[in-house]
Amino acid sequence: MNIPAALSDQAGAGAPHVMALGPLTRSTDMLSGLLIQGDLHSLRVSETRGQLEAELAAEAVDVIVCEVSGDASEHLNLPVRLLRLYALNRLAKVPAVIWLSDLPAQTLDAQASELRDAGVGVEVASLVDKHSLAGALGRLATRRPARPAGAACPPARFTEDNLRQSVESGQEFRIVLQPQYDLTTGRMVGAEALARWRHGGFGEIPPSEFLPALRRLGRKCALFDFVLARVHEVLHTLLRANAALPVSINASAATLAIPGLLYRLDAGARREGIPAELLKIELTEDVDIDDIQRIASDLEWMRARGFGISMDDFGTGTSTLERLTRLPFSEFKIDRSFVQRMHTEPAARAVVITALDLGRRLGMRVVAEGIERSEHIYLLRELGCHVGQGYELCRPLEVSDFIAKVLNEASAQPLPRNGEQYRVA
Repeated sequence: MNIPAALSDQAGAGAPHVMALGPLTRSTDMLSGLLIQGDLHSLRVSETRGQLEAELAAEAVDVIVCEVSGDASEHLNLPVRLLRLYALNRLAKVPAVIWLSDLPAQTLDAQASELRDAGVGVEVASLVDKHSLAGALGRLATRRPARPAGAACPPARFTEDNLRQSVESGQEFRIVLQPQYDLTTGRMVGAEALARWRHGGFGEIPPSEFLPALRRLGRKCALFDFVLARVHEVLHTLLRANAALPVSINASAATLAIPGLLYRLDAGARREGIPAELLKIELTEDVDIDDIQRIASDLEWMRARGFGISMDDFGTGTSTLERLTRLPFSEFKIDRSFVQRMHTEPAARAVVITALDLGRRLGMRVVAEGIERSEHIYLLRELGCHVGQGYELCRPLEVSDFIAKVLNEASAQPLPRNGEQYRVA
């Protein structure tokens, strides 16, 4: 096979452990070159899928690379096989998959998108472009991992008492801020505040684990109050520098229905001297609205006080249009799944186009979520979308980094035109 043994001493920080699944007919030199350059931490070759399964059980593998061509497409079912092995507890994690192919990209992109939604990181790279594989590895490094659909949740790494004490004391919780950008000028125009928990014993606990537990404990209000207090601090700093931007805070319908919460939010903003226009409530889809009329009345009051009201994940859930037409939103956010599939799936593009047209007709701002590639920016601009957020624009930032970025106006760089490469922040 003429691929050198793993050169882990030359690998760069964060370089992946890669397994190549044979037969390899045209990608050997490409893989060897990345290994020698230090872009791969290690590289092994498995000749058969049976051998691959044994090796995956024995050592950690981040990415599996395989060739897919018109006369050799048996590897297209590899991601599904990995999901099955994970569901059977025969894999500790699901490795990402890169299909190296000489087929037209659109032939495989739609299938890759569906597999990503199922929880496998799948990328398509060209067998005829030596830089394409490196690009696919880079996209996998920046893409947020997803838990495989239908897979059992891992055992809890914390007790409910741990969580209750942490959120009430605020000692292990913090916020990060996901910037939002004007897609025409490249200037930052807002941000979304996101809660993060760094457990003293287990490190970072993802929101997908602690948010459901908080909901069961009935402590979402405590988290909302914590995030709101941190956002007040950020806005105070930016107001003193005359550089304040609107910041949104996530809340479920159940949280907003807590008696007095919205009035406390209003009173706290006035007490702290923070203009209502700088605070936005982002209504999530995680809880059904039982009494939509009562919540509509409360949110109308908030709008009248000057606060923004945003609907998260437009296009998902069963009550999207009912919420949009009956609640007083000032903006809604197109769910990431449509943004990431709009290049390859006509139906997804139609949803994005319809959402933008609906926003214009209703007089609402529309924000595109999940922008992870430069081509997402290009197409959204062409379709008339003015605001977006996602890893291609900027990753979520720690508070100090976010404030520094705003004050230094680093986000004012122009966005790329077609064919240009965007520098990830």
